[in-house]
Amino acid sequence: ASLWSPNTYAYREANRNSEVFCNGADLDFPILGGIVVRDEWAQADPSLVARVLAVYLKAVGFMQNKENLDAVIELSRDFYEFSGVPQVSNAALESDIMLRPLFNLDQQLGLLNRNLDNRGISKLDEHYSELERFLNAFDANAVDQNPGPREYIDDTYMKLVSEDPVLREMAYEELSADAPVEDAAESVDVTISIQPGFLGIPVFA
Repeated sequence: ASLWSPNTYAYREANRNSEVFCNGADLDFPILGGIVVRDEWAQADPSLVARVLAVYLKAVGFMQNKENLDAVIELSRDFYEFSGVPQVSNAALESDIMLRPLFNLDQQLGLLNRNLDNRGISKLDEHYSELERFLNAFDANAVDQNPGPREYIDDTYMKLVSEDPVLREMAYEELSADAPVEDAAESVDVTISIQPGFLGIPVFA
């Protein structure tokens, strides 16, 4: 069976004799997430997108701080329960958190960076191209269109965060463990709705 976290840990807890044959770490191939938005929506108000990213990166910093592990586990539990994922143990949630690489602002920019040294092909470009080839190796129709990573991975808005002193400081500002999400959102007065599309920002592996 092919599983993803936290189902991987929950299954292994329920089936003690099960074995993991292969995972992303074995192949040095993490499965990255992304923040998604329509091009026209983002282009209409790029400063709002940048402010949302700053709040998001502030939360990433909170999760990277090992002193906040208990709070992060509790937030993860709330998220999975809201998403309808079966109950998982604290040990499974801790494994899920500890084994995931998380990327702060400069690390994100490094993954997104296209330059002369890499022939204009970022690590993210390489990753998603490899992912497409991997999926198509199992099912030729898995990816029915091939626009290329440049069509859906855009570092414009992450750069806006880095170039704005206020937003850059916010991205690295330490959050309170008592109310991390609320504090961050209120500090920039963000109101945003979910929109289809793709910004191409790596979230975690």
